[in-house]
Amino acid sequence: MPSRRLFCWLQALALAAGCVSAVLIVQAQGAKQNVQENPIPDSDADHIKERNEWFFRGRLVRGKPSAELRRRAYLIVD
Repeated sequence: MPSRRLFCWLQALALAAGCVSAVLIVQAQGAKQNVQENPIPDSDADHIKERNEWFFRGRLVRGKPSAELRRRAYLIVD
């Protein structure tokens, strides 16, 4: 039966391909390693000052915090 033999070969090939891809994925997971002599600059580092400036940049209206303007508007309506 050639079809059964072919099926077994395809299963073996799929298993081998799965093992190879698993090994490659595991090796890729440890790719970003910092070496003491040559550290990799981390572009995702936390920049607190820049983050705060960005956060408040869109929350000012004519130099005043939008929360304060909203509070004043709420007080006027009541």
